[in-house]
Amino acid sequence: LTDAVAEARGTSAKALRRALSPELDAIALRCLAKKATARYSSVDAVLADVDRWLAGEAVLARAPGAWYRLAKFAARHRIGVGLGATAVVALAMSAAVAVVFAIQAREESARAVAARDFMLGLFKRADHEKARGADITARELLESGRKDLLTRLESQPRLQAELLQGIATIQKDMGEYVGADSTYADAARIYGRIGMPREAALARIAEANVAMRMGNIKLAETVLQQAKRVPERLRTDNELNARISEVEGWIAVIRGELERARGLFQSSHEFALKAFSPYHTKTMDALRGRIYTEQRLRNFNGALNLLEQLEGIAARTGGVDAKELASLAVDRAALLQSAGQHAMLLTHVNSAHAKCALDLGPNHADCRELIFRKVGAMLQMGMTARALEDFPSLEAIAEDRKSPELGADASLLILKAESLKGPIDEHSKSFKRVQALATGDGTLSPTMRPKALVTLAEASLRAKSPTVAERWLQEAIAIQRQTGGTTQETMLGATAKMLRGVALLQLGRTTDALESLLAALQDLTKLAGQDHAATQFCALNVALALEASGRNKEALALLEVAEPILRKAMGADAPAYVRASALKGRIERAVKAAPPATIHRSHGSAQTDSSIRDALPTEFFS
Repeated sequence: LTDAVAEARGTSAKALRRALSPELDAIALRCLAKKATARYSSVDAVLADVDRWLAGEAVLARAPGAWYRLAKFAARHRIGVGLGATAVVALAMSAAVAVVFAIQAREESARAVAARDFMLGLFKRADHEKARGADITARELLESGRKDLLTRLESQPRLQAELLQGIATIQKDMGEYVGADSTYADAARIYGRIGMPREAALARIAEANVAMRMGNIKLAETVLQQAKRVPERLRTDNELNARISEVEGWIAVIRGELERARGLFQSSHEFALKAFSPYHTKTMDALRGRIYTEQRLRNFNGALNLLEQLEGIAARTGGVDAKELASLAVDRAALLQSAGQHAMLLTHVNSAHAKCALDLGPNHADCRELIFRKVGAMLQMGMTARALEDFPSLEAIAEDRKSPELGADASLLILKAESLKGPIDEHSKSFKRVQALATGDGTLSPTMRPKALVTLAEASLRAKSPTVAERWLQEAIAIQRQTGGTTQETMLGATAKMLRGVALLQLGRTTDALESLLAALQDLTKLAGQDHAATQFCALNVALALEASGRNKEALALLEVAEPILRKAMGADAPAYVRASALKGRIERAVKAAPPATIHRSHGSAQTDSSIRDALPTEFFS
């Protein structure tokens, strides 16, 4: 088998040798066998075996092994054997997949049975308690289920974690933030133990969100850092990044870092758009954060445009549930309150709260938030009697330790309302509760302490105790200076300056009072704009100080600007607007009449003649 011979046949010597042997070797060796019985019986038998070789069939000279015959068959029927082999492989793979699915189905069935048994156990427990004459609440049932899960289903930790996460979500939606915090933590711990880092991270993000809602910012930041410690392959997970940025954005808002919050919510929205559709609830949550930040940055038009975009998305989804609608209603209420549009806010909240209470129950977190906004709007408009009708609901919010931040705000609102009814007793429950908030224990947001101090001062002013009020206000203003003056804190600081001016006016120090009030007016004009109701409420107090100083023309000029703005913000029937209109009428009459003798100015002296102090106004606007 030379190269020339192989080349003549269009192949190589090596390939030709491989093609000729071992079949031709076997035929030749059989022809040369020593024993006659081992040789072919005839020449025809030799030719027949050579013909078999030429046809690609198994030759008789070879040992008749199964693999040899299969190889020769496959060589003769390559297409058919190939298709058959593919079919066999596919069948084998299908069988393997079927086995895997069967195993998964058995596991899912076991998990479903365990979940069913767990839920039935909860209901049986409720029936047992009822049979004993005890009423078990949903809150107690969930807490009982959480404790039960921690001691059961040890053999099914994934189901255990899933059920815990489900309980935590229900607790959060009910406003049971303290319980939800512990339940999410348990779920995250179990997910981490069974090697599910993504699920553990999502549970920790939810835990951080709940801690933030409780006002425990340090815990929220600590848990969020734990959530960020995920494997490298998860670092580009858009859903994880969207949810982390969202919670970080809310923490930045609470810390007063509004520009940083704006960037975080923008990032969260972009990640959510990649991870989900524009109509997904997580995408809508990120957009909601952007709305809130623009609102806090006093960009009311921008916030309103984004809110209308969000409401349009919700309407187009067609599947928005009652919770989402209630959440959107809270967003609009908060935006209208920040914009100072109290009449529009009250109209919106009246209908929104009725629907929320019907769909979700009056104790749902969003329904409570709407009640809070409703009472706040009525008090701002001077509708104290109507606000008192909702006091039982507001008191329940204040007493609920599961939502400490909202409860603290409700406590402030209760004290404000009670002080509007009449002089507040410093030993009363509402006063003591706000006084405790004014001490600050670090568990609530940083702004809660100065807010409580300002509320105490306002109550003291209504009780005609300006010296006490000034002490509260000086402390509040000092806190503002220490914390650096973010937008929210500066607004609060401007309010403190305004009320301090009122206190000084009640003390007869008209010059000092006017200085403080004018500084507050300047701050509010810069922060909220001249057309904002808060700015014009301050202008009313400046007018009172100018009236006390005998500068009625200047006071009237301020009131002529304030009246139409307040009329639009509150409506002509609002008692607060009626008071403002009456003040304007009074000063108009004074300007038209002969100029009265100017009241003696104290030039900052704290000591004033009692007759002069009696001539000073004790009314004020807030």
